[in-house]
Amino acid sequence: MLTPKQLVEQQGYAFLPSFFPDLDPTAAASVLGAPEHVEGLRLVHELLPTSMDVTTPNTYSGNFGLDAFPLHTDLAHWARPPRYLMLRCSRGDANTQTQIVDGRLVIEILGTTVLARCLARPRRPLKGALQLLPIWQASIEPNQQFIRWDSVYLKPANESAVAIFRRVDECLSCIQPVAKVLLNKGDTLLLDNWRVLHGRSQVQNSESPRKIHRLYLRCIT
Repeated sequence: MLTPKQLVEQQGYAFLPSFFPDLDPTAAASVLGAPEHVEGLRLVHELLPTSMDVTTPNTYSGNFGLDAFPLHTDLAHWARPPRYLMLRCSRGDANTQTQIVDGRLVIEILGTTVLARCLARPRRPLKGALQLLPIWQASIEPNQQFIRWDSVYLKPANESAVAIFRRVDECLSCIQPVAKVLLNKGDTLLLDNWRVLHGRSQVQNSESPRKIHRLYLRCIT
């Protein structure tokens, strides 16, 4: 049987049903690797289905409410996004999925020559600076391709990037995502945030009990 690290290396994610369900989120993340304190963010973030009218527009819920969240990588508008992402179920909803697409499929379809020409900019300046960010890099670390994508928080930086953004959107619409349901307490999804894109399906019930905890990890062991 493959370890979580081997699964992530092989397919970009690992789904771990009822993974140490009695551990709190931080302790569970510590079993898998090293939790990362990201500047300006809480170590553990609680994700709840939220209507647009009761939250702020600088969140996905503020942009989409209970509708589906588009495929993205977390903190794509940061110069160096966190490497790994853990989503862990506290309360599940059988009708709500986390959808996953391997970014290597996008790279294979569009090609590195196209993606390497695409520069994006954050929707808003970070720390007063407006950086230009490549959506693909051949090697952010040795032998490690890197892809970032977020159609909300990243915007094309020039006319060439506008066309490539459109092609990425078209590409993603043609790929069937892998769907995972975080249903039972302790169900855990570990994602390589430099490789896979993820999103949330529509929340069908405004009274959904779904509560997911999110943490970032520097490494997995």
